[in-house]
This record gives sequence, C-alpha cells and structure tokens, in this order.
Amino acid sequence: MHAYLAIQRVGKDVSELLLAQKNIYLPPHGRYQFAAVARNAVQYVIPGGRVQPGETPLQAAVREFQEDSGLTLPVATVKPLFTDGQEFAFFRVVNPPGLSVEQLNVQLAEGRTGSLKFSNLRWVSLEDAPSVFGNKDAYKTLPWVSVQVMRALNAGFSKEWINQRANEPHARFVKAVAHLILDTPVVEPTPGPSSQSGTPVPHA
Repeated sequence: MHAYLAIQRVGKDVSELLLAQKNIYLPPHGRYQFAAVARNAVQYVIPGGRVQPGETPLQAAVREFQEDSGLTLPVATVKPLFTDGQEFAFFRVVNPPGLSVEQLNVQLAEGRTGSLKFSNLRWVSLEDAPSVFGNKDAYKTLPWVSVQVMRALNAGFSKEWINQRANEPHARFVKAVAHLILDTPVVEPTPGPSSQSGTPVPHA
C-alpha cells in the first residue's frame, strides 16, 4: 500500500495544494542503498510513498513527507481523506504551522533531506491541480531533466524503463483532488475589534 499526504493552504479566497515534482534519477542516499528511477519521474505529485512493515498508513504518510522534505508534521494534525482498497490511502493537513516552501526548496536543492525524491515543491490552486499532474512536454527542456536522464542511463537503466516511470498513471492524485474540492474546510475570518455601535470594523 502507498500513503499520501495532501497539504492544503486555505484562507479567505485561497485554496491551494502543495505539490512536489519528482526527480528522475535517485542515487543511493541515506537509508536507500540502491539507485533507482523514481515512480512518476518528473511529474508533480501529492507527496507520499510505500507503507513499511509495522507502519500504519498514517504513520507512513507523515514519515514519507519528513524524509522527502525535512519537515515533521504533528500526527495529531493529520486527518484521513479517503482510502482505495489496499492500494493507497490519502490523508490531509490544513494550514500546517512552520511550513515554508522557500526554505524546504533550499533543503532539497542542497540535498539535506532523508531522500532525494523531490526536485521542488510548489503551491497550486486546488482547481488547477488536476491539470498539473502527469508528464508534460515542457519538462523535457528543463536543464536538470536531461542531466538526470543521462545519469540514469549511465547507471544502467534503459530508455524504456525511464520512459515508463515518467509516464506512470496519475489518476489517484486527480481523485484525491476531487475529494479535497468536495470537502474543503471553510476558514472563517478572525473577528476584529468592534466600534461602539457594534458594527464590525473592516480590516485594513
């Protein structure tokens, strides 16, 4: 089973989802002893990974995000989203404290994470997310993509295998977004001070 963590940023007129773009070639790093070509290579995905023996899907989703990004999210803030049989489980967390995409991208660029699965993280509006998933022709022109393809070929992986991994299905992520759209929490604005007449004072 695979477990995924949908991280949302929700506020007044804002509803965004954190997506991660997968690297292609994964050299040995940390507890990963062997080189690999990433599943959904070069695609933007919802962060997650395989559930390890002895783990619950919830524990796996939180651990995978910590390994892949360097940020530990409190388990108590993570809620179930949906499960599809024994194949995958999705969880969600809304407005997690201490999450800075800029800082996390610096850590990714410097290789200061437990895994090397992600090239970068970005916020995407929830409505636009389905159109971001999948392999895109534009990715072929990214400088790091050609470098990693060559590294994978030099490590012994075939063009066919790289192509297969770069075109892995992404329907599960689209399905997760549908669940999020149907169940997006409403964040009420914080009440400001009131005037003597009792009429709320508008925020500046």
